[in-house]
Parts: sequence; C-alpha cells; structure tokens
Amino acid sequence: MRPGPRLKKVWNGIYAVQSMVNAFLLIATVTIVVIQVFLRYVLKAPLMGIEEILLFPAIWLYMLGGASASWERTHIECGILTLYIKRPSTMKIFRLTKAMLSIGIGFWLLRWAYWYLTYGMRVQKTSAILHIPLII
Repeated sequence: MRPGPRLKKVWNGIYAVQSMVNAFLLIATVTIVVIQVFLRYVLKAPLMGIEEILLFPAIWLYMLGGASASWERTHIECGILTLYIKRPSTMKIFRLTKAMLSIGIGFWLLRWAYWYLTYGMRVQKTSAILHIPLII
C-alpha cells in the first residue's frame, strides 16, 4: 500500500521542518562549544552552567538525527551476518526478525518516553544550576 500524494506531501513537510530544526540545533551546539572554549581558555573565565545548556540541544540532536537517518535510510548498519547468510528464505527470516526487534525496541522507548513525560509533568523537576525544566 503506497501513501497518497497528500500524505506524502505532509510527511515531506514534516521532514523539512525536522531538517531545519536539526540544522539549527547543530549550529547552536557548535556555537555553545566555541563560546565555552573561548571563555574558558582565552579569557580564563568559564561560564557557569554552559554544560547544562549544551545538554539539551545535544540530546535533541541525537534523537532527531536518528529519526532523520531512518527517514533517509542512511543509518549505520553492521551487516556482518548478512555476509554469511546465503539462502534467500533465511535472509527474509533475518530481516523480519530485525524489523520485529526494531519495532519492539521502538515501542519500549515510546513507553519509557511517555512515562518520563508524565513523571516530568507531575514532579516539575528542574536542572541543578540554571533551573531549566527537565521536561524540555
């Protein structure tokens, strides 16, 4: 079943927004690191809490980068087992098992993310130095 042109347009629009967010976060992360290095080693005046600020875009980059790699099908894959599997039927079983494991891990992470979201909303925990809400 192929998606219709409207659905494909929506998904491509979402991916374009995600790519822009990735680019912004990448630039922000590099800028924060450059500022940190400049303040610490050139001016000898480290800024308190800059590592804490850096944590948020780094985590979002990690997750959104993985989603982008999956969308583009350019994620890193170690295909050692595929070199040893010769029969097409065994390869189909291997790919099915790999897909089922990926779906299972995805649902497990989704469950964990939902749990953390509800916990964060209930407790309203903040970061140690700058008191940024950890729900972000």
